[in-house]
Amino acid sequence: MRTQTFEVGARPRVILSQVGGDVEVEGYTGTSVVFSGDTLPHIMQQAEQLLVGDLDDDLKLRVPSGASVSVGRADGDGRFRGFRSLSVDMVNGDVEVVEIAERCSVSTVNGDARLTGVSDLEIGTINGDALIERVRGRLALGTIGGDAVITGDAAGFGPARVNGDAVLKLAFRRDEEYELEVDGDCVLYLPEDADLAVEATVGGEVTGLGSTTTGGAYMSRWGTGSAKVRLKVGQDLWVRGPGASFAAGLETTIGQTVDSIVSSVVNSVANPRFVDSIVSSVVESVTSAFRPPTGGWRSASGESVRSTGGGERPAPQAAEQPGPAPASAAPTEDERVLRVLEAVSRGEITPEEAERLLGGEPGPAA
Repeated sequence: MRTQTFEVGARPRVILSQVGGDVEVEGYTGTSVVFSGDTLPHIMQQAEQLLVGDLDDDLKLRVPSGASVSVGRADGDGRFRGFRSLSVDMVNGDVEVVEIAERCSVSTVNGDARLTGVSDLEIGTINGDALIERVRGRLALGTIGGDAVITGDAAGFGPARVNGDAVLKLAFRRDEEYELEVDGDCVLYLPEDADLAVEATVGGEVTGLGSTTTGGAYMSRWGTGSAKVRLKVGQDLWVRGPGASFAAGLETTIGQTVDSIVSSVVNSVANPRFVDSIVSSVVESVTSAFRPPTGGWRSASGESVRSTGGGERPAPQAAEQPGPAPASAAPTEDERVLRVLEAVSRGEITPEEAERLLGGEPGPAA
């Protein structure tokens, strides 16, 4: 393994043209950029700027946490963590981006993507699945070719498209607009004290707007309806969280839908290098958010109507939620999945053991 070090100061700019293998860039507290690899590219320094020539091999960099990094193309996977800003034109493998402080732009990812704790995120096309967690500030979404889980406190976005299923759990800021088209199922999670209006065109069933109904155009409002959410869903729409309302017996079905989508995304983006952190963060920011609060979900506050072509009619009231199950009742499938994921995040079992448990295969004898 060869290394080369450049003293560049606390806020350098690093420009990589093309990397033929994997590229990994990690920020640290320092003022030097350190390159590592079996072979190293030609590197030209201009004050605090480094211009990195083409390389047909893997490349690792350590950069100051105040660095700005640009990547033209990586033919393998890309892993970026802990610095100021990032711009990526194309990655032909999978991408992991964690804690980019100011701005992150990813034009094309031909594999799967996990983006966590990123500010001012701009995405062009992700051709696989996407796990987008704790995004902050501006969010510009293009197309996600697979399934998507999106959480955080993002400003409005759209029009955007998800070709698979989607879980959407955002703060939904006042006076912002969010527009998303989903070809598969969509789970929309309402925040506490929701102040938003939802307009949805749905091809399948709609659950959480007072009753379970099939097909059509829907409008629903919570609070003053300051945030605007516009959805076009090819299959089923599930509305969940404080303020959602649905008939008794549907919570388990919704939970299974959420688990299915999250599991699909986690499994596809789970590179062995960071599978444990993915499981832990998904359990924390997504799965746990879908547990019913004490006393069950409240009925929808505000207005809820469906466009029927013959005028608008109020949505029917939800049936009462069932009381808690007896202490002796067997755990539901949702609870079993959650317990297994939490056991992995605590290090009590390995991801491989979790896969056997969730897949129903017998593990090794105790």
